[in-house]
Amino acid sequence: MSEKNSNNDEQSPSDELFRQVFKTSPLAYVVIDITGNGIVEVNNSFTEISGYVRDDLVDKPADTLNILMNENIFNHIQDNVSDCDSNKSTEKKIKCKNGETKTVLVFKGTMVLGQKTYLLLTIEDITSRINAEMKLRESESRLRTLSDKLPGGMVYELDIGEDGKDRKFLYVSEGVRTLHGISPEEAIKDPSLIFNNFIKEDQRILSENEEAALKNMSVFKVEARVRLPSGEIRHRLTISTLRRLSNNHIVSDGLEIDITDRKRNENLLALEHSLALQLNTSNSTQGWLKICLDAAISASEMDCGAIYLVNEHDKSLSLAVHQGVADEFAAISSNYDAASINTQIVLDGHPVYIAHDNISTFVSFPENEKIRTLGVIPVTHENHVIGCMNIGSHVRDDIPAYARTVLETIASRVGSSIVQLKTEEPLRESEEKHR
Repeated sequence: MSEKNSNNDEQSPSDELFRQVFKTSPLAYVVIDITGNGIVEVNNSFTEISGYVRDDLVDKPADTLNILMNENIFNHIQDNVSDCDSNKSTEKKIKCKNGETKTVLVFKGTMVLGQKTYLLLTIEDITSRINAEMKLRESESRLRTLSDKLPGGMVYELDIGEDGKDRKFLYVSEGVRTLHGISPEEAIKDPSLIFNNFIKEDQRILSENEEAALKNMSVFKVEARVRLPSGEIRHRLTISTLRRLSNNHIVSDGLEIDITDRKRNENLLALEHSLALQLNTSNSTQGWLKICLDAAISASEMDCGAIYLVNEHDKSLSLAVHQGVADEFAAISSNYDAASINTQIVLDGHPVYIAHDNISTFVSFPENEKIRTLGVIPVTHENHVIGCMNIGSHVRDDIPAYARTVLETIASRVGSSIVQLKTEEPLRESEEKHR
């Protein structure tokens, strides 16, 4: 197949066609005469890949190819001629003439022409592909590292099928452990575990917002609440973009972050504003205390409570309003004399928070009223204790720090309001009688 032989032979059109195909193929070819142990021909692509020109190799011994690799190529090929399969490839590193190292795939095939056996090496340069794959893996690795270390958040990739009905996580970052208390593997296995953590009324909000985003393939953004196994409610912001794959499936690339601290601060500010407005419209101490108690229970995410007032004459405690406890329990705990431990705790003037493991040493509850945690927050006016807020829960084992801040903030607003209302009440009653 060498040019000097071909110049002496008359070529048919088909022979010339195959010669041109051989020369111009984007794949590199090397033809080796196994019988004569010599390199017969190389094509232009081989020169482009390796840098070695035709004269460097053609009519040279076959083991001249060893300059490409740190191994005896020809001896290896000879030992495995019977195993040559053009469909199988071997990935190799070759050293080019300029010293550059490239990654190639080598395919082997044998041909018998007359009395000679030839070996055809087909070489494909995959250096660019390997480098691109390496860069992609590095990029994916960096992205996963960043997403796994995202503070207070998680990144996910969710396949929701063609119409948004079938749901399967393709990727979930490590943040799911902190946000939902499950592993990425558990989330991928059962995607409903995350959705079911959201409280019922907010599940509907999530579904409605996702459906609206699907109609226009727009950005999905919604705030919703989850309830942790401890009973604590936390606020989450979910943002995702939608894209359609070639198989017509829709994928949601999303981010879920915890915004609880921000929401609690916003809610506390709104609560203080609301209490100030309601105080201006309230015309009775009882009504105002009921408003404050409702706000304290809701904002602290507890489920029961009561407000007691201190009797100025004998320093006893009297129940003013209650919520979330049975009337029978309210009746037996409606008054505490000045010598009782309950009254002493209140008059000491410092908030006391009793966790589940200590509550039995402070309070005795009937069988049908098992409160697990309790906070006793004194209400003061001009440095004098005038009452207290008792806030508790039947399901939670402790009152967390954010709830304590809320309760102490509300208690600090109640004292002066109580005194103001108590002062104004007799005047309003007198005016009403006069009218």
